[in-house]
Amino acid sequence: MGWFKNVILVGSSLDSYAPIDSAWILISEKATNESDKGKQYIEMGKNLINWIKANKVIRNDVIFNIK
Repeated sequence: MGWFKNVILVGSSLDSYAPIDSAWILISEKATNESDKGKQYIEMGKNLINWIKANKVIRNDVIFNIK
């Protein structure tokens, strides 16, 4: 991630497999409240975010209208 000038993170708020916080590399409030693994989630998120040296980071929420 440190090599790219621009980074686009794409996720879907409707996705139950990969939560939007995970796809967007955000530390969710739920993760901070986890008693046993919360610290590990926070550390992992911070480590991923620290690798991003991009000038621009865009986070896209994609909604698929599939019935």
